[in-house]
Amino acid sequence: MLRTLFAVAATLSLSTAGEAQAAPTNAMMRCTDADVGYAYTDLFFAAYHNPATQTLCGGDPLTRGSVTLNASHAIVLNLEGAHPFNLYEVYFVPFGGDPVTDRVHLGGVTTDCNGDVNRTVRLLNRPIDSVAGVAPSFSRRVGPSAAGAFFVYSRGPMGSIDNGACQPSVFNTTNGLATGSFANPTLWGGGSGYDGLQFISGVVAP
Repeated sequence: MLRTLFAVAATLSLSTAGEAQAAPTNAMMRCTDADVGYAYTDLFFAAYHNPATQTLCGGDPLTRGSVTLNASHAIVLNLEGAHPFNLYEVYFVPFGGDPVTDRVHLGGVTTDCNGDVNRTVRLLNRPIDSVAGVAPSFSRRVGPSAAGAFFVYSRGPMGSIDNGACQPSVFNTTNGLATGSFANPTLWGGGSGYDGLQFISGVVAP
């Protein structure tokens, strides 16, 4: 059985001149399959959760996934087999950083009827923003050089009922349409101050 390791595979290097260096595609895995327990439970998790009633990782499914930077420093997220018609938010957390206070929001994606997405991460306020929203530059959001991991959280279903093209015909928005604002709960809105982590970038080793 393969054992997944939370490691330096998520390291990204960008030159001070702003030119992207060759950055490998980093595997995206379920939080429950990654070795994040020691690093984050011991150092930070207890500060935001009651360990007796809550867990670090969420339970969303994932067959496979990846995250990478394109030539314009935009972030491209690929998920296969996650929850269908779901809204996911993407953050970058530097190695050794607090996953709440040091997180950098990069945007989000929405999945199709199969729980799949292979799309540029964009700033999402409405479903239509998944294709038309602003695509943040990683180098501008995080800095000219960085070492850390991508954290992906779920905000829950953003729609339902396949329209025949593997997209929702009913939306969880303020007006029920793709042009309305998401009605999904915001992250870190509860008293615990931290939501379950669904997916994290890392590597797979024997």
